[in-house]
Parts: sequence; structure tokens; C-alpha cells
Amino acid sequence: MGSTSAIADRFNILNNLTTITPVSIDAQMVINNQWGGSCNGGNPNEVYEAAYEHGLVHGSCEQYIAYNLQHSAHAINDCMDCSPPPPMANETGAD
Repeated sequence: MGSTSAIADRFNILNNLTTITPVSIDAQMVINNQWGGSCNGGNPNEVYEAAYEHGLVHGSCEQYIAYNLQHSAHAINDCMDCSPPPPMANETGAD
């Protein structure tokens, strides 16, 4: 969480806080993709490398659940906050 907060802070400083809402970066995505962090700690350098190589998503994408939920690294998983599989094409997914 510290690394994603530091990255977001740099954007907010760069923007001089002129955006409607401050920038926030999703920490759960870092955990899900195993990009240098887990709920047990992590390596900030690996988070920065992942940000550079893959990009990170906005903090509103997925709630931090304080659980090491690990997905395979596919774009569809970046904002996934439910258990697979996804609903079939003719289903809504709402129970």
C-alpha cells in the first residue's frame, strides 16, 4: 500500500491537486498480480517496476480486501473483485 500511495502522491503533486478528485492507485491489483507485494509486506522496487512495465489502475477499480487473492496476470483480472468463473453470456451474475 505504501508504494501505490507514493506513486499516487507523485501524480497529485505533479497535478498540483487541480484534478476534481485526487489520484489513487489500486493496491489490491498489485497483490492479485503478485507484483512485489502481498498482505504480508513487499518490495517497493518491484511495485515501481510493475507500474512502469504494466501500468497500474485507479484506486476505485477494486476494494482492498486485506487478503492475498492471487489471479493469473491477465487484463480481465485487474479489477476482478469476485471469484471466477464469470457469468455466462446470457446471465446477469446477480443472485
